[in-house]
Amino acid sequence: MTIDDNSHFRFPPKKLKPEQVIVFNAITYSVDICEITFDRLKSELIKFSENPSSKNENYPKIFADVWTIISNATIFLNLIVRHFDLEENEEHLSELKKAKKLRNSFQHIDERISEVLTLNDLPMYGSLSWTRNIPETNKFQQFMLYSGVFTNHKVNVGGQMITPKIEIGIEQIEEIIFESVTKKNKTEYPQVTVSIKKLILDIQNWIAHFEKQISEQLEQYGKMERHNTNLFFQINGHRK
Repeated sequence: MTIDDNSHFRFPPKKLKPEQVIVFNAITYSVDICEITFDRLKSELIKFSENPSSKNENYPKIFADVWTIISNATIFLNLIVRHFDLEENEEHLSELKKAKKLRNSFQHIDERISEVLTLNDLPMYGSLSWTRNIPETNKFQQFMLYSGVFTNHKVNVGGQMITPKIEIGIEQIEEIIFESVTKKNKTEYPQVTVSIKKLILDIQNWIAHFEKQISEQLEQYGKMERHNTNLFFQINGHRK
């Protein structure tokens, strides 16, 4: 995990204000959820690559993971912009901002079905494409998933295939691109494309950046007491 077991995000110092502690906790959960879901998504894409099929629950599972990442990446963006005084035009926020556009548009999906279907070839839940390097070979596979039924597609379907790199990558899943539609106004529905892999990498880089800043600021206090986290209770019972 990017946020390690000794991180100030995971175990905030008791000297912090209560609001700061809550923010650290929210950041930790949004990042953990993104990373856990990303690992699960890669596993699902590998399984699909090895045995492609559109008959089972694999499509909803894959797109559920994508939208979970999009949603929690947006939560992460909102938190760091508000509480770390970042500039709105910060270039390393670009992928996160695209994720936010998709999340905000997705929240109003029920209001826009009739509008978008008449104007756009992209499915409401988006399209996903990836490149897979086949282990121990120089071969690769390219995939594009289109979520749902075909409606207004007279020529082709929305979505794109990823252009594979010339060199052989070290990871099985080389790239993951998600594309969906957003709403600009009553007549414009621009497509937004997000690299899921870059989204995760940007989150990890931001955490590393903040960890360094926080550690430097807290060094002056020496060793500090930390808050506990993830409390649970268990009660064992017995029925006659």
